Amino acid sequence: MTVSFTGTVTFDGEVRKNCYSLDAKAFDYYDIMLPLGRELKADLNIVFLESILSETEKASDIIADASAAAMLKAAGFDMAACGFGKAYEKEGAGIRETRRILEEAGIQSIGTFETEQEERFLIVSRNGVRIAFLQYTDTVPANRRKSMTKQGTG
Repeated sequence: MTVSFTGTVTFDGEVRKNCYSLDAKAFDYYDIMLPLGRELKADLNIVFLESILSETEKASDIIADASAAAMLKAAGFDMAACGFGKAYEKEGAGIRETRRILEEAGIQSIGTFETEQEERFLIVSRNGVRIAFLQYTDTVPANRRKSMTKQGTG
């Protein structure tokens, strides 16, 4: 089994501005990511995603349009590590929506949780090989950690 761990993908600043089509009034991230797909040849391709995905929130430096998930899948990613410092900025709703959008695109997510009872790892089988993945961050701001603990998501 081969696994590729790629670097960080975030849809902030110039990336977001350059991927917005005024004619279509939509984001189109394909031009920036599809060339990477030619390089993703492993049995399992993992990306570190530093954006919250949303169908309803306005795109910003931490929120990306939901269409980014389809682009990640088209590029060849199978899993997204989503536990970055601002992953909980939209609290449980942002986590749920990001995970749902990724799942609908066929991408498994790790690193964010809605409840303390959820498993903190994911076991994946490919070609008869089982691998456990876990991902976390300790850079969540103190006030957000308190809120997460209070809500049972920390």
